[in-house]
Amino acid sequence: MLLPLLLATTLTAAEPQDIQLDYLPPQAWAVGTQLFVAGHKVNLRAAASAEAPVVTELELGTPVTIKALLADDVEVAGRRGRWYAVEIQGTGQQGALFGGVLTPARIEADLDQDGVVEVAVLTWGWDYHKVIRIHEPGLEGPAAVAQLDLGQSNDIDGPMEQMWAGITTAADTGIPMLKLHTPGREMCGSGSATHYVSYLSPDKASKGVLREAIREHHWSDAPVYDHIELSFEPAAMAVTARHTSYNGEDDEQITVTRHVLKDGVFEAEAPTGTHPN
Repeated sequence: MLLPLLLATTLTAAEPQDIQLDYLPPQAWAVGTQLFVAGHKVNLRAAASAEAPVVTELELGTPVTIKALLADDVEVAGRRGRWYAVEIQGTGQQGALFGGVLTPARIEADLDQDGVVEVAVLTWGWDYHKVIRIHEPGLEGPAAVAQLDLGQSNDIDGPMEQMWAGITTAADTGIPMLKLHTPGREMCGSGSATHYVSYLSPDKASKGVLREAIREHHWSDAPVYDHIELSFEPAAMAVTARHTSYNGEDDEQITVTRHVLKDGVFEAEAPTGTHPN
């Protein structure tokens, strides 16, 4: 069951849960809200302007506290949003950040199981794209951050504007994985999708690679529907996908396929059955 959290949260693999992320909050974040920097080497500005002097650069996942709303409904690099006065937790530095570079979802976990905990953020990119970024500790510059853009999710009303971010454990899915879920807004002509994303690195001194390991979805526009339901087999590093579809004219079709984990992706074996229901 997905439970909404009203405040930003740092998740760990030991306490998996889900955090709601809206594309741009319909209301301004309240004073005192804790958020996290969604990019790497983000400029903290002296004022609410992309041209204002830079106070300092902030690393991916840096926690900040909202101190005040500085500018409402402005456009920065083609995206409308708000400027906030923020305070950097731990240092007390203050400055201005555009809301588009902030996220309520930060995750700390040893995602590649190399003994080192990575910092991940799940956020909205520009144009409703779902984006995951991971900072590999001990590395600097572009070589320190891996990114995966999962694109848009759409329904009959256009791009989806809400998602849930979370994490699975090795006990749940064979390996720890990041999880992004976009829920449908309508009963008809809409759908939901859940992306499971792996992160593997060759060694502790190298940045890893983010991959979409597998995806689950549910879509319907009566009488047509298409569903993929996943059943994970953690001990076997595998998952069974049950694909049910109906085109509104013929019999319902069900295909069951087993997928085995290889290089961070669950690859399909031959279907174990395809038949009308």
